[in-house]
Amino acid sequence: MRALGVFFCAALAALSSPFADASGGRCAGRAGNQIAVAFDIPAGVSIEEGIRYFPECPDPDVKLDVYYPNEKFKGGNGPYPCALAIHGGGWSMGSEKKFAMMAAFLASRGYVAACISYRLWPEYGWDCALSDGKRALAWLKKNAARFGGDPSRTGVVGGSSGGVMAVQLAATSGSFWSSGIFGGADDSVRACVAMAAGCDMTTPRRFRRMFGGDRAKAARYSPYSYLTPAMPPVLLLHAERDPAVASGESRMLKSALCALGTECEAVFYDCADHAFWNVKPDDPFRLRSWEDAANFFDRKLKGK
Repeated sequence: MRALGVFFCAALAALSSPFADASGGRCAGRAGNQIAVAFDIPAGVSIEEGIRYFPECPDPDVKLDVYYPNEKFKGGNGPYPCALAIHGGGWSMGSEKKFAMMAAFLASRGYVAACISYRLWPEYGWDCALSDGKRALAWLKKNAARFGGDPSRTGVVGGSSGGVMAVQLAATSGSFWSSGIFGGADDSVRACVAMAAGCDMTTPRRFRRMFGGDRAKAARYSPYSYLTPAMPPVLLLHAERDPAVASGESRMLKSALCALGTECEAVFYDCADHAFWNVKPDDPFRLRSWEDAANFFDRKLKGK
């Protein structure tokens, strides 16, 4: 494994309280359990922060940050594949900063990586999150070249609810979810990494809590409703003893994808952390998950 300590020196502190209210379209849970992370960005990586990829959005905190190889990057001259990174938080908390360190790592490996925020529940409906994910993907593809990126080689990675959204983006290209957003442009991704993703929205616990008992609405949002043989390759990462989303969910999704003939790999870590990719700075599975995701993208987006 590459020595990541050379790249990152983290100083962690809890954020201040989340917004006192949701005035001005803001979501009260935006900060949630967010951790403020200060770290040294690799010398070969630059960042552009706070981009409002959906300027008309009523929530002004819906933004993205782009991490990209700069002129000091030693891995090549580009154009570089792109990766859209989607935070978790049960669709009700979190921001684009949750994937900051992983995005910087991907940029250090030769990717234009955009980490996004999106509208949250309960201020906004569940469909708003996926629509915002589509808009972020459209923005990245349209603007990739400005950061040295190749929009035709775009992957998506997400954790927990962000992992569900990653699978949704991979499964719903060409569907009504993209209508009116891409303007006829390509809305597909070439690879998908989903970490600790519970994709079956129709389980009783989910459709009762999240969709008010409306199973039809839950099915409309469930990635299982859109799986096809045309899906891009998928990598599933999961903690074997995940206390929040059972690892069996990834096994079930892998079985469904393989039954369709879709290429799917799965890695189960010997740990009990739900958000292993960012929950503990010194967790070896945190660093391993970044490597596993980057290696998968290397194979599918770089042909290595």
